[in-house]
Amino acid sequence: MPFLPSNQFNQNDEELKKKNLLSGESSNFNQNTPPGSNQSSLKPQKSSGSYTNIQQYLNANKDNAAQMGNTIAEGVSNKAETAIGDTTKLAGEKQSVAAVDPYSYLNNPDANKATEYQELKATGGYKGPSDISGTANYNTAFKSTNDAFTDVKNTTTEDGRKTLLENKYKRPDYSLGMKNLDNVLVQNDPTSKQKLNDTYNKYSNIMSMFDNTTKDVSDSIEQSKNTAQANKAKFIPAEEAAYNNLMNPIKTRVGQTNIDNTNAINQLLDSDLTDAELASLGLTRGTSTFGLDYKNYVTPDYTESGINNVANADERAKYKNLMALLGKNENQLTDDGKAVNPFSFDKTKFDSDISAKNTEYNAYLNEGSIGGFQDYLNNLGASGSFSGYEGVSAGDIINILAEYDSAIANGTRKPVSDGYAKHMRNYINNINSQFNSNSKL
Repeated sequence: MPFLPSNQFNQNDEELKKKNLLSGESSNFNQNTPPGSNQSSLKPQKSSGSYTNIQQYLNANKDNAAQMGNTIAEGVSNKAETAIGDTTKLAGEKQSVAAVDPYSYLNNPDANKATEYQELKATGGYKGPSDISGTANYNTAFKSTNDAFTDVKNTTTEDGRKTLLENKYKRPDYSLGMKNLDNVLVQNDPTSKQKLNDTYNKYSNIMSMFDNTTKDVSDSIEQSKNTAQANKAKFIPAEEAAYNNLMNPIKTRVGQTNIDNTNAINQLLDSDLTDAELASLGLTRGTSTFGLDYKNYVTPDYTESGINNVANADERAKYKNLMALLGKNENQLTDDGKAVNPFSFDKTKFDSDISAKNTEYNAYLNEGSIGGFQDYLNNLGASGSFSGYEGVSAGDIINILAEYDSAIANGTRKPVSDGYAKHMRNYINNINSQFNSNSKL
């Protein structure tokens, strides 16, 4: 931006002489103060103890004017670069929140993620500032940008440049006259003018940069808060759905399980058993029972099942993890929940009773005698000689019949008569009938 003409230097040479205001340094010119110090480095050229005119003053301090303008421009540039850096840091605080899917936690709940889940549910994924003032760099960027932008604007006006000069060369005796002289030097030096113009052009946009950054960060905060709010709204319906998706199939199975258990009891008590049902009781098809009824060893259980009886191990584990994830203490499904067995079968008692019957049967067979068989024949009105068979047991008769059956099959001589064998067989059949030795599963 071009400099405006100076209207501040309106004092005549005599007044300058009286006030001895030569540049910003008065009688200290010969101290060779370096540029950028608290004293400007103007070179005095005196005629009779003072400047003969302003032009001579300007010519004499031409080199110092360029240095002065460069020093001022560098100071403004440094401030502006600091402001840009602070604004860049603020830009780095843009917020971002992704959409959250609660089902990524709920479909396969993990108790180890309970803290993470609860925090996400509470925050919606956003833990940043509520507005721009809560960012770490806003206040710093705001101050540095305003300070720098004030200096940038000051490069374009006489009053502004005087302020820059005053801020640069701070001395108690740095009077208005000195500032006027220094301003004239800077303003009339082409190098200084160009340097200050370049500085303004380069940094005149720092305030808009700050404003745009502030808007971007503020918008990102609001958008993140809105996204977080939308995320939080997803959790309650998602939790209800996850709970129902787990529990409803179990509840459905409860009703069917109670029906199946009742049917199992009825099947066991009212019908012939299938091989699979026999196996479920630990029994084998063809086992002799001596007339014992397995149903007398069955105890039905008509207790109705609930969800804690029907749930399987995987469902119990998932329920436990889900409750931990949700932070609830419900225990509808416990680790030790067991299915209702519709009946119990006392196989130990059943086997023991069969064994006792079998022992009694075998003892009778072995303790019987031919006399008992003779009584049997007499009762039938039969007679005959049984020479050679005196004192045989019922067990012996079974063996005799086995030999008889074998002889018949081989076409050899029969060891006993057909009639005798017939009566023997009837006798044994009566014994078997008495002990129900032919009853089998």
